[in-house]
Amino acid sequence: MDFTPETPNPWKTTRKSQSIVYQLAIGEMTAEEVCLSSGMVKRTSGLAWASRREILEEHGLYDACIVGSGDIGIFSAALGVFDHFARIREMNARRTEHYVAWAKPYFDKIRGRVGYIPGRVFHLWHCDLNDRGHLERDGLFARFDFDPYTDIALDPNGCWREF
Repeated sequence: MDFTPETPNPWKTTRKSQSIVYQLAIGEMTAEEVCLSSGMVKRTSGLAWASRREILEEHGLYDACIVGSGDIGIFSAALGVFDHFARIREMNARRTEHYVAWAKPYFDKIRGRVGYIPGRVFHLWHCDLNDRGHLERDGLFARFDFDPYTDIALDPNGCWREF
């Protein structure tokens, strides 16, 4: 498709930010601040991640953050600040129990050994960043008293479904 002023490029963005791993590495943020970075203008947490195959086979990725911030949850576990993450994300006791049951063994393997590769990434955002509700969604979701042990289950294909 050819983009002209009459048909603007829908992927054009002026947003530039640095990854939280880079900012952690150069001392611009602490491990606890990682949990707060979702939705911040000058930080990105997702984009592209890599891991050793044996780590993924043993632990998988934590994917029960069903309203978002799973990338921050995984990174928080890697850094050992899972209790802080659960508190910031307004997780109830059952959500916290579920997350920490995955996060502690993951941290025991990773122990904060994370890094970055310098470079630029072009990201096709999920939707307009102003419409994603980064700062409100956890509080809104908390009122449902979500219990990942009883409210969702994995189907035969490994995808979450209602229980």
